[in-house]
Amino acid sequence: MRAAEPLYRAFGGPPLAQIDLVRAAEHLRATSMLYIQGSGDQWGSLADAQAIAWATPNALPLVVHPSDERFGGYLYVAEHPDRIVDFFRERLAG
Repeated sequence: MRAAEPLYRAFGGPPLAQIDLVRAAEHLRATSMLYIQGSGDQWGSLADAQAIAWATPNALPLVVHPSDERFGGYLYVAEHPDRIVDFFRERLAG
């Protein structure tokens, strides 16, 4: 996060600490969302991920992938591509 802050600010973004993801999620309205969080992610807490998912009107239940490192959520996507593809098929068909 420390490395991202100066770059983000250089492009006109507000301080990252001022961004309220829960408040932003409330405005997604009809957008379907699938949130995935690794349990061992040192950069994002399960509580924060759950709060965002709860605030999103059309979110599926938060998927928590057991992990002991930062990239556990990404590993879930790589290990379960069928779940991700099904999510998009169901929402893009029609």
